[in-house]
Parts: sequence; C-alpha cells; structure tokens
Amino acid sequence: MVHLYLGSLFSPLLIFFAISGIWQTVFPHYDKDSKVLALLSTIHQSHGLKAAHGDLSGPVMRWFVVAMSVGLVVTSIIGIIMTLKIGRSPTVTLACLGFGVLFPVVLALISYYG
Repeated sequence: MVHLYLGSLFSPLLIFFAISGIWQTVFPHYDKDSKVLALLSTIHQSHGLKAAHGDLSGPVMRWFVVAMSVGLVVTSIIGIIMTLKIGRSPTVTLACLGFGVLFPVVLALISYYG
C-alpha cells in the first residue's frame, strides 16, 4: 500500500515534468512566446545540463521524449485511478494527491518570492 500512496504523492510532479518536457521539446522557443512557460521551465532547467557545444538531441530523440512523456502522463493518471479504486483509503489517496500538488507549488512560490 505504501507504493500506492507514494505514487499518489509524486504523480502530480511527475505529470508536470512530463508535460513541461513536451512543451520544451515541441516548442523550443517557448521562452520567447510565453513568460509563464519560461518561468515554469526553470524548475527543472536550472541544473545547466545543456551541452556547451550544441544540442544533444536530434529529431528522433525529441519525438521519443514526447512519446515517453505522454506515456508517463497516461500511466501516472492510470495509477492514480487504480489507487482510488483499490486503495484502502480514498481519503489518504486524495490527501497525498493534494499534498503532491500543493507542496511543490508552495516551494516554487517561496523560491520565487523569497
């Protein structure tokens, strides 16, 4: 049962990372088009993993990342649904989901305004 609740706790952030990975892959110039997307992307782009001499991904790799991200979103949602249906306590599941959404938002807001 611990696995079910940990999945509920971390699924919202995993879904966020997967969706932001999609917009960063499909719309590489999002930072010029949307200040909100650019700001949200700093959550996992601030590690400086870009290569010093260019880009590490070609078109096939980019589409593979999109497919992986979509798969991660779908399987995370299926996992949440399964937890709600077979878990012992839907209340605990919903509490974990709520915390999994609110805690990263609060941390981001503290980082932004602090």
